[in-house]
Formats: sequence, structure tokens, C-alpha cells
Amino acid sequence: MSNTSKWVTGLVIGLFVGAITGVLLAPSSGKETRESLLNKIDLLKEKMSDLIERGGEYTSEKVDLIKAKIAALEKKLTKKETV
Repeated sequence: MSNTSKWVTGLVIGLFVGAITGVLLAPSSGKETRESLLNKIDLLKEKMSDLIERGGEYTSEKVDLIKAKIAALEKKLTKKETV
């Protein structure tokens, strides 16, 4: 498991535990507590989407870099074969 996935797992678990603790210790009414939980869930969704998007961008950059390196190697091999 990579450091990023460990971090994301820890984030999700921490938010879940925090939300449960908040519900159990909340001095708010049930309706207010549910609204608060829904807001926290929406925030978690936004953060997860952001992490996934950044991971996709990182992966895309690496794929482009690898493609460029392969193209350069193909060019070198083609030149050596013609010589």
C-alpha cells in the first residue's frame, strides 16, 4: 500500500471516527446533528474528489513522460538500424 493510499485511508477513518464521536457527544438536536453530518459528508466527498483528480493528473503526467521517453528510444533505434 502506497503512502498516499495509507494517508487517504487514515483521512477517511479519522473523519468517520470524528463524525461518530461528534454525534455521540453533540449537545444539538437530532435534526441539527443530521444536518451537520450531511455537511461533513459533503465536505468529505469534495476532498476525496479533489484527491482523486490530483491523482489522475499525476498519473497522466507520468504516462505522457513515459510515452515521450519511448518515442525517443524508438527514434534512436530506428537511426541505429539504418546505419
